[in-house]
Amino acid sequence: MSPSSRYQNPALVVIRNSIMASFALLFMTVALVSYADVPAVRFFSSMEYTVWHEGLRLLALYINPYTIFAGTAGLLGMHAYSLHQQGERIETDRTVILLGGVLVSLILTLLLKVSIGRARPVVLFTEGYTGFFGFQTERSFNSFPSGHATAVTAACAAVFALREEVSYRVIAVMLTVLILSSRLVLGEHFPADVLAGIWLGGLVMYWAQLFANLAEERL
Repeated sequence: MSPSSRYQNPALVVIRNSIMASFALLFMTVALVSYADVPAVRFFSSMEYTVWHEGLRLLALYINPYTIFAGTAGLLGMHAYSLHQQGERIETDRTVILLGGVLVSLILTLLLKVSIGRARPVVLFTEGYTGFFGFQTERSFNSFPSGHATAVTAACAAVFALREEVSYRVIAVMLTVLILSSRLVLGEHFPADVLAGIWLGGLVMYWAQLFANLAEERL
């Protein structure tokens, strides 16, 4: 490793990686929208409804963006309080910043949903068309990005950043995979919507981790 790369500004690294991830998302979104989104939702819609579908439906019903944030806020809030009681100011601040990242990801998701206005798969099956219509408040046109995908990805990232216990991480990954799967299997979103949610949740938490590290360095 060269001296220049060893002492590279962390903020510049985050900016560079964020730009690269965004261009990758743009390329993959165009590819999915053009070639894979509609065939994928048609495939999942053709599957016979089973107990597995019902389980995913109930899981996604109760583990939604709002309950994910509330649950994450509760867990991280208790964690922050415990750290504060122990005098661990640095870790307390890190926890609060990462929780803020989860909230920011949800706010950005809502703004993108309304401004982009992509029709959900249900519109394809009922009206026969799909696409991006811009600035729509109706739920049927708030498909991109997936709120569930954004929230569960951000929450999973927060758990990985703050907890080293294997049990916590395994549960977080399992819930993340199940929630992401439910968006596709139940026909609630196109694959590009889920991918965008993963990108947004991961990107916001990537920045939140940077701010948490910077706050730690200043204490």
